[in-house]
Amino acid sequence: MKFPLLAKVGAIALVGMMLMLVLTRIEGLVWERKARGEEAVRGVEHSHAAAQAVLGPLLMRSCVEEWDTATGAGANRVVTTSRREFTLQQSPTRLAVDGRTKADPLRRGLFKVNAWIGHFAIAADFATLAPMQPALEHPDGRVKCAPPALMVAMSDVRGVRAASVTADAQALSVEPGTMFGAYAGGLHAMLPAQRADGGPLAVHLELDLVG
Repeated sequence: MKFPLLAKVGAIALVGMMLMLVLTRIEGLVWERKARGEEAVRGVEHSHAAAQAVLGPLLMRSCVEEWDTATGAGANRVVTTSRREFTLQQSPTRLAVDGRTKADPLRRGLFKVNAWIGHFAIAADFATLAPMQPALEHPDGRVKCAPPALMVAMSDVRGVRAASVTADAQALSVEPGTMFGAYAGGLHAMLPAQRADGGPLAVHLELDLVG
């Protein structure tokens, strides 16, 4: 062979190109599998439930204060009524959560998505409901408040399978939504109006949730 070194370099270059081609195809396959795996996860989130984030339980109470403002005098005296809406919030003094979950793997084609099923028992004690009492900002103000509501917000309400709430061992009706704009998804239970008297409150929540 006239140019043995050139032949060796050419052979090495050819092998290198073939390896690069093989690696490129493997990388493409890896990215394709990754994309299909993410698509499988999105499919499960769409049909089952997404990852869960839970906030609460919290006590919420919507209030409205109205007051009169007079301008002018005599026949020109005009009285206008102004109002402000505000929400009272309170977190538990003591919170205990007993959660039991188990894996519920779901298959989408070649892919396994690790979903779960959980049962959560939540005990929340409020030492006093004094924060649920509204304070007037105007001396002649008139305030009206809705009964306190116990709310639990969550990122994907489709994951709720069952929920029950008791307050002082009395069963409450559970309704969808939190009535709190910043965290709209979830559930709430209205307390009796007389429970805004400032006394202690013991709440127990049972929640079956998937994610």
